[in-house]
Amino acid sequence: MLRCLLARHRGAGPAAVLRRHVLWCCVPVAFLGCATLSEMVGESEPFIPDGAKIEGVVVTDGSWRTMAVNKPMGNPMARSDVPQRWASPRYGARDWAAAAVGDVSEGPTADFNGAKWIWYPYDGFQFGATNSMPHNARVVHLRREFYIDRRASSIGSAHVSVMSSGNVSFNVYVNGYIVRLARTLDRPVLGQRQWNTDERDAIPDLSPRRFDIKPFLVYGKNAIGIVATTHVEDVGGVGNAVQNYVRSGIMATAVIR
Repeated sequence: MLRCLLARHRGAGPAAVLRRHVLWCCVPVAFLGCATLSEMVGESEPFIPDGAKIEGVVVTDGSWRTMAVNKPMGNPMARSDVPQRWASPRYGARDWAAAAVGDVSEGPTADFNGAKWIWYPYDGFQFGATNSMPHNARVVHLRREFYIDRRASSIGSAHVSVMSSGNVSFNVYVNGYIVRLARTLDRPVLGQRQWNTDERDAIPDLSPRRFDIKPFLVYGKNAIGIVATTHVEDVGGVGNAVQNYVRSGIMATAVIR
């Protein structure tokens, strides 16, 4: 057997020949064993497909995809250099739902102009209404893919501004990596919309925040991910109807210059 292998690989030593054949034989096994993990986490497409839209501004709207679960997918306390696969540009989100979109087409401040409020489309969910928090879906994941035609080194600035309306906290990811808070923006005025004025039932909004995303961007396809966690147990209990526990969900605007 060894002579046969040597004859087919002239000039190669026995160890090198055997190593080549062992690796060749193991490739199908490794591929089959990792079929469900085949996405290249954090990697971008090495080219921009024909017809792809190059975006310098990305706002929350009906193009975002969403999924509701009981706990965040992945370890939210993982090191900053450990990517979350669900927020990477190669992650398949075909089974995710289109985000429910609120009826406000303009942001409450200039940081959010053009953005809309979005949330997971629970059955019967209405923005700003009395809704029941499902027992097993208190965490909402939101994601949006987009293309840029520059590398991070040639980008002047890039940031994403995010705010939540209701008893909701959030974390922001870009290309699978968690993004740290850059600064808190001024609290916006939510126009003429009137909420429950009973202070006992009032649920505070989270002040809008800005995150620097320039270090995480790559040429080609990118992805923004937002994990929104509801804290309805603090005000009414999971499974009970709670006044405005999510008044408007999440609003965000990413700007790449």
